Amino acid sequence: MANENSATFLSPRERDEVERRLQEDHGHLSNDFDMKYVWQAIKDWKIYIFMFICMAGFCPIYSFALFLPTIIKCVLPLLSSPPATNKC
Repeated sequence: MANENSATFLSPRERDEVERRLQEDHGHLSNDFDMKYVWQAIKDWKIYIFMFICMAGFCPIYSFALFLPTIIKCVLPLLSSPPATNKC
């Protein structure tokens, strides 16, 4: 993988700027994987609230999109028939 040291087209000043921006972008986050971060996410209540909010929004949208062809297929013959045939 390329890094800022392998970019020969950069001047030393530009290379320092790239290193500074990469460090600033990286911040305090770690590149190392640790299971404690997974458990912290599982224990966080905000994850579950966000999951509920997403499901509450996506379920009606997808159910409408998936079942709309079936609904149209069943209702369209009723709407296109003459009113006289639908008498009770």
